[in-house]
This record gives sequence, C-alpha cells and structure tokens, in this order.
Amino acid sequence: MTTALKKEIQKLARESFREVLQEELVKFQPHYPHSIPVDTATAEEKRAIARGRKDFVEGKYHSLSEVLHEMDNKFGYHGQKISRKNSR
Repeated sequence: MTTALKKEIQKLARESFREVLQEELVKFQPHYPHSIPVDTATAEEKRAIARGRKDFVEGKYHSLSEVLHEMDNKFGYHGQKISRKNSR
C-alpha cells in the first residue's frame, strides 16, 4: 500500500467520523441549550483573579498533594478499621 493511498484512507476515515459525530450531535441538540449563561465578575472578583494569577506566576501556590497532606487525619487512624466490641 502506498503512502498516498494510506493518507487518502485516513482522510476518508476522518471525514466519515466527522459526519457520524455531527449526526449524533444533532440528535442531542434539542436537549441542551445553545449557549451557557455567563456571569460577569465583580470588581472584587477580578482583583482576586488577578492576585491569584500573579501568585501562580511567582510560584506561590500549593500542589494538590500538599493540600491533601495538610488535610490528612491528625489522629493517627489513617483509614484503618477500628474493631468494636459487641455488648451482648
């Protein structure tokens, strides 16, 4: 099989996939709104976003693993099952 033929087959496969995908999207279109409402940010929210972006650029942020480690159970149980005595 030549490379030109392979490229032509790939092109046809992409086009047919797009057609099928477009047909499926048309089926679901009536169920979903055409546009998602967008709220405008207040001045305070814009300042907070700008401050967060600046801190991120400067490297002043915590990774998810750090946050989860800080929130870890402080009592030493760490997900271990505790046996309970029956009072019969």
